[in-house]
Amino acid sequence: MEWISVKDRLPEIDEKCLVFYTIDSTDKKGKPTGIVYKYFEIAYIHMITLTGGNHKSVSWQNSGYDPVEPSHWMPLPEPPKQ
Repeated sequence: MEWISVKDRLPEIDEKCLVFYTIDSTDKKGKPTGIVYKYFEIAYIHMITLTGGNHKSVSWQNSGYDPVEPSHWMPLPEPPKQ
């Protein structure tokens, strides 16, 4: 399976998928530390809101209902056969 950019295509709403995103670390004053955390986790699109014209706002959530902002996603594989 290949990673799909969220700019190219999105999964269906509520379709769980594997996502990738990064978070830049900051210190207590909000200054960048130069550390970038990379995450892989299961998430889904919670809601898509049209904001005018062809623009839309996409809200993703992980399994803990925390918002995430992935750059890429891929479908989950089929479960093993019994």
